[in-house]
Amino acid sequence: MQQPSPDFTIRPFAAEDIAAHAAAVAASRPQLAAGLSWATPAYGLNESAAWVMSRGPAWAQGGEYSFVIEHTPSRGFAGCCGINRLDWPHRVGNLTYWVDSRWAGRGAATAGAVLAARFAFANLGLQRVEVLVAVDNPASLRVAEKLGAVREGVLRRRLLLGGVRKDAVLLSVLPRELNEPTVERLPL
Repeated sequence: MQQPSPDFTIRPFAAEDIAAHAAAVAASRPQLAAGLSWATPAYGLNESAAWVMSRGPAWAQGGEYSFVIEHTPSRGFAGCCGINRLDWPHRVGNLTYWVDSRWAGRGAATAGAVLAARFAFANLGLQRVEVLVAVDNPASLRVAEKLGAVREGVLRRRLLLGGVRKDAVLLSVLPRELNEPTVERLPL
């Protein structure tokens, strides 16, 4: 596993993130649409506001844990990551991540993925974190591999993106594979 860049950190969403979230989506829409079904031309400030404001309640209910990926030196909004689709009886969750295209290739996605997975293991007690990536999304696959996730197989026609069914690679990472020498516990 690659160690995350110290230039990036994660934190829970706040209302102050709405405009930055909307701007990042707008700037990155073509790249996001390749792997995220919600990244449509209709997604704007109102949709960002609704989504960002839903993060606190989702966190409080234990249903999803979403984070801003923040560039530490500038406090800039670099992207999002999180843990969702929680299967509590089996202690499994799904890892998501995306970055503003203006931050692509600078370690933001990898840092967010590593830090979110560490959060899932240390704070939520998960024993497995899965990553589901469209087979034609090499950038996202590279992030999962830098995380140390292991490819488990291809799921046929698993994703619906832009109205088109696509195959997806299922990857997973376990706590011992993440090699977490120190894990900072975040408040739940």
